[in-house]
Amino acid sequence: EAQRFFSKIHDRRDRALFKLMYDFGLRASEVGKLTIEGVDLDRGRIWIHRLKGGISGEYALFRDTSKLLKLYLNQRNGDLYPMLFRSRNKNPISRRRIDSLFKLYGEKTKLPEDKRHSHVLRHSIAVHMLDAGQSQEAVKDWLGHKSIKSTDDLCTDIEL
Repeated sequence: EAQRFFSKIHDRRDRALFKLMYDFGLRASEVGKLTIEGVDLDRGRIWIHRLKGGISGEYALFRDTSKLLKLYLNQRNGDLYPMLFRSRNKNPISRRRIDSLFKLYGEKTKLPEDKRHSHVLRHSIAVHMLDAGQSQEAVKDWLGHKSIKSTDDLCTDIEL
């Protein structure tokens, strides 16, 4: 389902946004806080500010995500607005807008209605990492959780 979902996204901004959400298990409100300054494409790194008491930090970008970000940033034509993902009125993209975009792409993908919310990407990466043999401790660290209980709770819910 995750591959089908991403195959329906052709807009560079939206593709980069949702790929970052999936790769790093970001909440919609965390995406709105990402800044251009926090992205270092030369080093392949991104600074993620976690919310809800999570542990913020610098993470390595996956090569394909780095390419998506480069294409998206080139499309912005030197726009100096500091937020990585912005709205039309130059505010940080809102959680509501991210959720409405996810619903739109979820409908195009024919995702079940209970999976048409952006938080499903956070659940998905956690489960996919566990399925790939990563330890719960590694998943906890990747998602910025302070407590392994938060990771346990997340991994028992819905995923793509």
